[in-house]
Amino acid sequence: MSIGRARLTLFLIFVISFLVQVVAIFYSLRRGTIYGDNVTSFVKGLLSIYSVHLGVVVAGSFAQIRTTGPARTASKTPFWTALVLAGTWNALLAGRTLYFSLGSNDSIDDLMAYLTMLASGGSFLVAGALTYFFSHKSS
Repeated sequence: MSIGRARLTLFLIFVISFLVQVVAIFYSLRRGTIYGDNVTSFVKGLLSIYSVHLGVVVAGSFAQIRTTGPARTASKTPFWTALVLAGTWNALLAGRTLYFSLGSNDSIDDLMAYLTMLASGGSFLVAGALTYFFSHKSS
């Protein structure tokens, strides 16, 4: 797999997870589980959680210098490790948001406390992988 395809895969994991959570919260708003102020606070908090990770991904993508020659390939072990770690981190975030959105009896404050705790305590799971894949030249 090319390094570009590996980067795209990691990018999509983060973007899809983010969008799933935003849609889930708007679903909660539609159901009347939460109110507009809660949605605004949640999306702001979610943007804060994802800002560093997506910032690395976007900045790394734009900062790449293309050279002529064959594209560099991603080693399988680092790629699969990054994929599992990024998938796990995002699944923990999105899973909890979906649990809340689909009818749990907890509060939006409990959800945000969980997401904030996981983001601050679990970012190490993906920080190294993102740095590895987005700080190298693509070719």
